[in-house]
Amino acid sequence: MKVMGAGFAALGGILFAFAPAANAETIDELLVDSPFARERPIVSGLKDQGYGYLDYEIVNMAWDRTCWLFGGAHGASEIAVNDAKRELADLRFTPAEADAIIGIALDVHGQRGIESCP
Repeated sequence: MKVMGAGFAALGGILFAFAPAANAETIDELLVDSPFARERPIVSGLKDQGYGYLDYEIVNMAWDRTCWLFGGAHGASEIAVNDAKRELADLRFTPAEADAIIGIALDVHGQRGIESCP
């Protein structure tokens, strides 16, 4: 798992470097343009917790990674949660933001073997 985590960390650094910064769409902006996006648990969950200022593209990437980690052999275990925290830190989420993303993922997929991210 550490080898895969390192690979994703490197990929995250590359993707983060090319992510739009100044004109990126935040969750708040996404919801103004597309109110139906609230149906996604990660969007509504972060908005409801006061994290609407986060860049939606980076949040979406973080959500996919977190679900991928929870869908591995360890499921939503302590190992997977710790791996997710490292991945989210590499994407420059604060500990509170990372905890919010992980908490939403655990609420939605709190069991072993996540099949997909809604």
